[in-house]
Amino acid sequence: LKINNPGSSQWSYKALTDAIKYATSFSEVKLINISLGTNGLSEPEKTIFSQVVNNPNVIVVSAIGNENKNLNNDDFSYPASFKGIVAVSAYGKDGSRTIFSNTGYPVDIIAPGEDILTTTKGGGYAYIDGTSLATPLVSGLLAILWQKNPSANKLEIIQQLKLWAGCQQQPNHCQASAWNQQIGFGKIDALASLINHCPNQSEIQSQVKISQPTDYANTINQGDSLHDTR
Repeated sequence: LKINNPGSSQWSYKALTDAIKYATSFSEVKLINISLGTNGLSEPEKTIFSQVVNNPNVIVVSAIGNENKNLNNDDFSYPASFKGIVAVSAYGKDGSRTIFSNTGYPVDIIAPGEDILTTTKGGGYAYIDGTSLATPLVSGLLAILWQKNPSANKLEIIQQLKLWAGCQQQPNHCQASAWNQQIGFGKIDALASLINHCPNQSEIQSQVKISQPTDYANTINQGDSLHDTR
């Protein structure tokens, strides 16, 4: 859905939230990709985001931002800083986090974000850097995972992505990387995520510890700090 002003790269959160409300009015929509973000959000806009994030049938994936800043200590980037959104950082061709990618508690996962071929205005193509380019790669993988596991719920699909990110994996066995503020759970691994077991709700509760810094508990403004102990 287009949210930019006609003939401009400028957009508003009002246009974004209107687009989200429109998209979620269709029961078929189960995943929303948001390759943008900025500081500042009004209370009505926060309410709309919290409603869609808490929708058990919709996964929201958002770019973490390209300012090379830490998103802790009230320096947020919306919508990626919302608790419950899958926030995506970017790594480069050398395999390390790109210097422009933001860091902090909201970061969930990291995906390729350097020299990504994409479309441009006027019908052309260009190689572009950014977390906005990494985000749809994660959204695409989540969509495939949900298609492969149609009976799974939202949490189970997201957990499958995180469990197998950056793993040194063998069939049906994973020693998952610990979460950190730089790259979240690590690099997406499409093959490992797709060929291995998708945990159900009871397995997630018994095998995965979800912890959160005290300062960020019970808020919709900050991302969870998730640590996989499987």
